[in-house]
Amino acid sequence: MAVLLWGAMLVNASAAFTIQDITLLQFKLPKKTVFVTSKGTSDSCPGIFVVVRASDGTRSITSVGEVLPRALVTNETSKDAWAGAQAFRAELLDRSFSGNSLPEDRAAVGQWMNDLFAIAAGQNLTTQSPPGKSRQLRATLCGFDMALLDLVGQIYGVSIAAVLGGAARKEIAISATTFSADLDGDELEGKVDGIDNSYRAVRIKIGLDPDSDLKKLHAVATTLAAEGRHREIWVDVNQAWKDAPHAIDYLSKVRDELKAAGFTSRFICEQPTAESDIAAMAEVTRQTREWAKTDPFRIVIMADESMWDVEDAKKIVELDAADAVNIKIVKAGGLIKSMELGQYLVANAPKVEIYVGGLIMTDISATANLQLCMALPRLDYATGPLPRTHSYPAQPASAPLAYTHGRTLELPSQPGLGTGLDQVAIKPFVTKTFPAEQMP
Repeated sequence: MAVLLWGAMLVNASAAFTIQDITLLQFKLPKKTVFVTSKGTSDSCPGIFVVVRASDGTRSITSVGEVLPRALVTNETSKDAWAGAQAFRAELLDRSFSGNSLPEDRAAVGQWMNDLFAIAAGQNLTTQSPPGKSRQLRATLCGFDMALLDLVGQIYGVSIAAVLGGAARKEIAISATTFSADLDGDELEGKVDGIDNSYRAVRIKIGLDPDSDLKKLHAVATTLAAEGRHREIWVDVNQAWKDAPHAIDYLSKVRDELKAAGFTSRFICEQPTAESDIAAMAEVTRQTREWAKTDPFRIVIMADESMWDVEDAKKIVELDAADAVNIKIVKAGGLIKSMELGQYLVANAPKVEIYVGGLIMTDISATANLQLCMALPRLDYATGPLPRTHSYPAQPASAPLAYTHGRTLELPSQPGLGTGLDQVAIKPFVTKTFPAEQMP
């Protein structure tokens, strides 16, 4: 794999870099448009920016990470994330990177993150539905993983993708634009007509109303078939069909609608069954593979909520439960764990497709997703790095993501994460700081 460097060689980093301060900035950015899924409605992006300052006595570096606690994604409340972030901060203060060996300092990030995972497992959460101890505070862990990798990348003048092992690709294309679950068939038809031709799929949140969903899918399939586009339809069910019998029954109806519309591309179905029931998803996958033997299209089953980390991947691989998986950095607990997940899948399930997804986030996390997309040994779909330029009244990233052509993204020109935090832009939306009243 090629390692992308800034300049002809690594930055001459020879002195130890010590973490001198970490500032936590709790924020809430209102969304310009409400987004609806079968799980709920989102009208804002709450989170915590983690701002790390380190120095070797001569050079000072500031890095950033983003914590995105989501009760419906990681079973993590903002209150618990704030308490966890303070505990992680206390653990990391005064720790040092060698500054003279990228492999050594990359390994140090992994070791430090293991320490934070242990702290997370010992936290007493206030949520009524806590995950297992090993899964506690994954989004909070992700924000610190991001900030530490950003710091190491800046120390050596390389991208996070390089810190993770090297860039496997020079650019990535955003695979789809995602439509809210509250749009009706007519609205979707109009939006499908207007989306960029470079998108390979139309991604739709469904699961609110079965009859309405069938009408939506028929309308979209008919539009795509009439225009002669071999574009895929991708539905995110968010567990709405619960069990295998209901999922298979509903997919059989979807199958009839697709046939009637003359649809001949792929139909991706994301998480049709309950998160905890991987065996049910495996049953659905077996049925859709049987249908594919005679249908003019293929139904692809993708694991989302069921996929957190390598342990889940092992279960999915053992049961041959999915054709594709969604890697979310917040659920894995950061970029290092996400990379390990991708490497495991390539080694043990080479036919399973890999998708890097996102959630309600800013360009800080979207840029982290882009770094992961560049480094993964396999990448089939990506919406996680989607630029959020027009999503909020302020842009937190000092170097926002921007397409180079079509819906294509390249690595940022800056080392580390590739962007800093625009402190002026986010100040009106900061609700709390730690240490108190401290802006970096």
